[in-house]
Amino acid sequence: MKILGPVVTSKSIGKSYIQLRDLIPLAKKYNYNSIAILEDHPKSWISFISLCNKYRIKPIILFEKEKKIYIPKNSDELKNLIKSYNGIEVKLPYIEKDHILKKLVYPTKRFSELLNNIDGDYIKKDYGIENYVDKRLYNYILKTDFNYNISKFYLGIPKIGGFKKLYETILPLISKLPDNYVERLKNELEVIRKLNVSDYILSVKK
Repeated sequence: MKILGPVVTSKSIGKSYIQLRDLIPLAKKYNYNSIAILEDHPKSWISFISLCNKYRIKPIILFEKEKKIYIPKNSDELKNLIKSYNGIEVKLPYIEKDHILKKLVYPTKRFSELLNNIDGDYIKKDYGIENYVDKRLYNYILKTDFNYNISKFYLGIPKIGGFKKLYETILPLISKLPDNYVERLKNELEVIRKLNVSDYILSVKK
């Protein structure tokens, strides 16, 4: 498998010039089968997974926190990392940060030559993740089956375009709620959407 990464996106303000809308098509153009992003927040995750699915590229997420790298394999592990990001203690396996040798932060060589104010490399056609992480991490990524179900990160919101992405505002709050509360909220909102009564005021009691 030809994997591009580890990519830091422009969602990490001041740490990268690579925008998601440019990253995925560029990876497709260079014939990469998969992309691994490395962020210290979950803000890019939903858009990243969605775009990868659209372009039929395998998404891989690496989460950096306190000099540790977490590598979620599925949606449940992603949700646990969001809880960890929001200060909820969750025990998860990790590796040390020094397994990452270098990051991709520039979209092109020309871009890196013009700016060159962030430590990192630019995206190259035939220079995959094996050149930027150590052998142990690379082998782990190769043998791991990454599978993120994006539907677990949506709620139906009437009158604002169907399903609203939750990665920046709602999702961090939802992650703190018990699962049964979230499921009930999803069910109530789905009823409103199906009935097409977007002006309906929903009042939920315990």
